[in-house]
Amino acid sequence: MMKNRVYIAGIKSVFPQAYPSDQAVDLLYPVHKAGKRLNQYAKKVAKFIGIEKRFSVLDEESFPTRKLSHPTYHPLHWGKKILEKISDRIDLKEIGFVSVSYNITSHINVLPNLACQLTYQTNLELDQMPEEIAYYGCAGGLFSLKSAVEYCAQNRKAAYIYNFDQCSWIANPIFDQKHPDFKVNLISSLLFSDAGVGILVIPENMKHRFQQPLMEIVDYQTDFQLGTAVGMRDGYLTLGEEIKNNMPDIISEKLIKPILKNNNLAVNQVQDWSLHQGGLPILQSFTDEKNLNLTNEQIKRSKQMFQKHGNLSSPSAFIVLESFFQQPSTNSSYGIIASFGAGYYLGTFLYRC
Repeated sequence: MMKNRVYIAGIKSVFPQAYPSDQAVDLLYPVHKAGKRLNQYAKKVAKFIGIEKRFSVLDEESFPTRKLSHPTYHPLHWGKKILEKISDRIDLKEIGFVSVSYNITSHINVLPNLACQLTYQTNLELDQMPEEIAYYGCAGGLFSLKSAVEYCAQNRKAAYIYNFDQCSWIANPIFDQKHPDFKVNLISSLLFSDAGVGILVIPENMKHRFQQPLMEIVDYQTDFQLGTAVGMRDGYLTLGEEIKNNMPDIISEKLIKPILKNNNLAVNQVQDWSLHQGGLPILQSFTDEKNLNLTNEQIKRSKQMFQKHGNLSSPSAFIVLESFFQQPSTNSSYGIIASFGAGYYLGTFLYRC
């Protein structure tokens, strides 16, 4: 039971350097190592996947040695930079809770954890211990959001969520086309991009400080169903063929349909859909009648963000949400945020503007 109404009052994202699709392939599958034939094949696959640009923290000249192309791409710097931009209407002393979530990071000095380092370096005065959620797959950010909402529902201070992934950091392309994992490795190598996003969550006593329409959290639910279609093997990401068929069905039945039913809403009453972009086939599966039967218009924004950025892992649904936050509807409307990933961890939030 929420003591206070809770709102999303700010969302900011950060991206590293962008590489056009062909340039990204040349970085991962250079002709002098992979051969011209494989390089051209990878470019055809990349074109089929449909991503305009890939965003990567990797230093192009040093790869395959792992090195950040710029020190400002360090995740701790990202977290501090976003916090500075997102907290312009409140004092940092009014933030009482921090949650950091990710799967892949270039950060190596892991003690104390990143949430503690972020808290210390920004001089936050928390009244609840900082939280760090790692390896919850692409749904990790929604577990951070859940913690932040529950904090603000019982307190009169704000919460800061910092969610990021740097999947290019573990890029390990296979050049041997006879390798049993060549295909899945090729797809995962070409699918993912890097990004970070910060969200400011506030209780209702702070709402008057913000002029633009805020997103009020109406309901939320997280869940788990054991599955192995998303994972890692020998240090690289693997994605099973069954993801595009199973994941939309699992999250639709376990979370989205129940939340809509509990709030007496039909699918067509939800205008904004911020869906994790595992890929275009996964997004399209949400239009299937057996899943949610969404319209192409309802998945349009999520598809646009995928085509623009690629699969951003855990920040992906938040990047879509940011686009809605920046262009709020002139009429009262509902929105859904839904993510799912390795494990399988699942999360869904319902909000209204």
